[in-house]
Amino acid sequence: MRSVDLAVSLLAFGSVWIGTGVATAQNNLLVIQQTGSNNTLSVDQSNASNSAIGGLELVVPDTTSGILAIDADDIARQAGDGNVASVIVNGGGANVGLQQNNANGGAGNVANIRANGLSQSAIGQFGAGNRGTVTVTGDLGGRGTLLQNGDGNTGSVDVAGEGSGTLIQNGSNNTRSLNVEGSANVSVVQNGSGLSDASSNAAIASAVASGATGLPTGVQVISNATSVQITQTALPGIGSGR
Repeated sequence: MRSVDLAVSLLAFGSVWIGTGVATAQNNLLVIQQTGSNNTLSVDQSNASNSAIGGLELVVPDTTSGILAIDADDIARQAGDGNVASVIVNGGGANVGLQQNNANGGAGNVANIRANGLSQSAIGQFGAGNRGTVTVTGDLGGRGTLLQNGDGNTGSVDVAGEGSGTLIQNGSNNTRSLNVEGSANVSVVQNGSGLSDASSNAAIASAVASGATGLPTGVQVISNATSVQITQTALPGIGSGR
């Protein structure tokens, strides 16, 4: 027999797909509110138990410094037109937060969340045409967070272990990947537009222009006890990251 506790709240013209799968899903919770049109949410909690998918609230909205706390909200929200989200949860006790909002117009946002075990995963997209992925693996309580404020940003956060990774993109057309292993706590902030993995400062931009190779293509931290904060800001003349 399958035992599923599921709560769903729907509003306006959207669609929700819920995977039930084999008889392993127990006491999982999903609450989603869709306002606007053509918003889509795909959820698979078939291999999860005691998991919760809801929204997010920015408790400390100091997004320029990387100081960000996310408080679980009761309702996952998609507002605007054409937002798409996919959430897959495995294991027991995972918490997921989701909020997408392009109500001011523009292309829909796309979010992909893969959560495992006792993890906490969240994506907040406030703008249009953003693409984001958060993946947290292991059963050690890892935390992955992606916040996109602007348009056309692409970001990914991959956490393996008990650490945390936070990526904040303030601006438009920025690109960044963040990989965290072990118990490191890493925060990366992009302030500006057109920033990429290889354009963190003027020196790197100059090296790229000179044809240098072997430059970093992302941020990767492997550690057992480290706090790392990285801020990437557009500088005059190289704001495009080229």
